[in-house]
Amino acid sequence: MTPSPPGRGALRSVELHILLSVVDRARHGYAILQEAEDRTDGRPGFEIPTLYRALRRLRDEGLIQPVPAPEGSDEERRDYWAATELGRTALRADLSRMETAVRVGRARLGDAGAGDST
Repeated sequence: MTPSPPGRGALRSVELHILLSVVDRARHGYAILQEAEDRTDGRPGFEIPTLYRALRRLRDEGLIQPVPAPEGSDEERRDYWAATELGRTALRADLSRMETAVRVGRARLGDAGAGDST
């Protein structure tokens, strides 16, 4: 299992969505929200004020950093964000924790019962 960065516990849902959005390429806040909505069928579980507070928190913790707008972007006035190496470490650790929980849950439910609602 990948260890979390020192002093860092599990990511909050909004933080997880942010890191998932910016781990492979830089995105601005609204694009992060749109991607989270796509992943969750329109229900990311947070709104814009929560997103921007989380962006500041992740920046302050060194998990994301501001980066220049991608070349050719027509939205250069927006703040773009990218994951740092520490952010990648935190994301790997959280994904590892979730994989363990899913594996244990499926084993206890019985794999055939994973989709059952009973």
